[in-house]
Amino acid sequence: MPAVQAAREAARRMQCTNKIKQICTATHNFHDAHKRVPSSYLDSLWLIQPPAGTGEAIPNSTKRRGHCLDAYNPFVTILSFMEQQMVYDELIGAITYGVQTDANDPQYIPSTLPSSNQYTAPDGTTKDSPLRNRMNLYLCPSDGTANQAELGKPYGSYRYCRGDIWCQDRAAETRGVFGGGHWIHITFSNIIDGTSNTVFYAESVVGDTESTREIKGGIVAGFDWNPNYQPSKCAAYRGANGELTSAAVRAEPKGWSWGCSLIYCSAFHTVLPPNAPSCLSDGDNPGYMTVSSNHPGGVNIGMGDSAVKFISETINTGDLTKLPGEGKPGFIAGDPHQWTGPSEYGIWGAMGTMAGRESATAP
Repeated sequence: MPAVQAAREAARRMQCTNKIKQICTATHNFHDAHKRVPSSYLDSLWLIQPPAGTGEAIPNSTKRRGHCLDAYNPFVTILSFMEQQMVYDELIGAITYGVQTDANDPQYIPSTLPSSNQYTAPDGTTKDSPLRNRMNLYLCPSDGTANQAELGKPYGSYRYCRGDIWCQDRAAETRGVFGGGHWIHITFSNIIDGTSNTVFYAESVVGDTESTREIKGGIVAGFDWNPNYQPSKCAAYRGANGELTSAAVRAEPKGWSWGCSLIYCSAFHTVLPPNAPSCLSDGDNPGYMTVSSNHPGGVNIGMGDSAVKFISETINTGDLTKLPGEGKPGFIAGDPHQWTGPSEYGIWGAMGTMAGRESATAP
């Protein structure tokens, strides 16, 4: 790599590192304020206590949830700690009004068609959702596609960790730090492996087009769970020239929406190594989501102690021919996320668990 190009890449990587560190620090500040980390799905922050309401009733609670707020992800939940208080206030005001009046809430759905994606503000005017717009805080300078973000294309370069397991955003699995809010709230005291050994966030390349076959930004579709869908079979979709060999790929690429919790939008698993293929089922879309970057040889990740590390695409991932938890107490082939114990997937898998009691430490 020529010296000038190398210097530019070093500068972009440093900017990316600083953004991830800011996200980690915001998560710590959120924990200080709320005594827990943000949820991957159904975060209780978005439950509203109105004087009257038509929103979704919450069992055993007087609070209500507005429409489609279940999939607000951790990047939305920490906005007020990311120097985005105005955006956070806009969301809270709109959601409170929406619960009271049954008006549209701010949505995260990428689309250039405003009719179904605008919301009604408390003053009665119709506005574009801030979650459908560009958010520079969540764009990696090295990701050219991500930096084309605009209204209706709210791309995001950063992802929250969902652990070392086949699952989607709302699953009961809590091997990783970010679990479904309707199941459990995770605190730092739950991270018995230590925050310095537990990954919180990572970067990932945004897919360059819909139905892209690019390994870094594309996703193999139809990878439905059964006892024969080991991670190694997902890895085998790596083809020549950085492309997937599968005939079936998802129409929605990676990084589709920075604010949506669905795993193809903003989550990842520490199973396959960085820059490997990603594979998802149909339906609820559990699967193996990998991280990727345009930085040579690996990706930046953010640890639970706010340290940012560069992880090589050759990091040890253990035995990828094993199903998650295979042979471990509580393992059920048809429900693979209900088990405890060390990760099957080497150092990378161990970094994704908060309480696996592994001896492996982050490189």
